[in-house]
Formats: sequence, structure tokens, C-alpha cells
Amino acid sequence: LVQNQLASTTSNVGIGTANPQFKLDVNGDIRAIRDRNQLILQTNETSGSVYQSFATSTGNMRGYFGYASRGRSDLEMSNLENGTLLFRTNGNERMRLTENGYMGLGTTTPTELLEVIGTVKATRFVGDGSQLIGLPSFLNSWSTLKVYSKAAPSHVHVP
Repeated sequence: LVQNQLASTTSNVGIGTANPQFKLDVNGDIRAIRDRNQLILQTNETSGSVYQSFATSTGNMRGYFGYASRGRSDLEMSNLENGTLLFRTNGNERMRLTENGYMGLGTTTPTELLEVIGTVKATRFVGDGSQLIGLPSFLNSWSTLKVYSKAAPSHVHVP
């Protein structure tokens, strides 16, 4: 490379290619060492997979994030170590998926498949409720639960 090519605002630089199409066009693997880098990955294949991999300085793969093309469009995130996936916004942890598959919202130590510390809003629950615990004593038998409506004075029996 010639010094003025590095400072030029109109030339493209190629590594591993004789005909660079972008300001920096690299044909091959890229290694970047620095805090807080931004890297945009693009494949030349119209249906290919694109991943950002995370590895140690010795090349040991720790995890990856990327788009997988397996007949559908999947965005994947993977921790290849025995560790947790953390989701943060505004610098605060909002959700975590532990190494044993437990999802926690509002807790850093979930002990069930889904553990929520806080209010849950849902439009529908499915199941007979027989395994629910911690309910008030007047709801201890789902077979006798009666639902009343202000619109209809008679009650509806939920079997």
C-alpha cells in the first residue's frame, strides 16, 4: 500500500481481493482487538448464514450471534460455555437465560423454567390449574370455581 492510498477519501482498499468494492473490502477472516468495536457482517450468498463469533486469544470459541439460514430465517444467540445469556437495556439486567435453561425476569437466580418477580399480564392461560400452588384457600378446588358477570346475574360454572 502506498501512503496516500491510506489517506485517500476516494480509493478502496482490498485485502485478499484484487478489485475492492468498498472502502475496506476483505476476503477472509478478520480479527479486531479493541474495546467497543462495531462490525457489520455480510455474506455474498443470497441465502447464506452470517455470524459474529466470540473467541479467546487462543482461538477457543466462546459463543456467537448471527443469522442462520436453514430454510427459514433464524436469528441465533449462543453461549458455548456453561454460562448465562444476559439481556440488558439502559445498563440494567432485564432478563437472563441460565445454563440449565431457566428464564428469569426480575430475578438473577431463577429456579424454574420461567420465574417472574413482578406482575404478569396475559390474555389467556391454558391448563386445568391442578398444579398451581400458592393460591388463596378459597380457590383450592378448581371444580367449584364460579364466575359471575355483572351483565348476567346468573353464574357460570367452570368444570
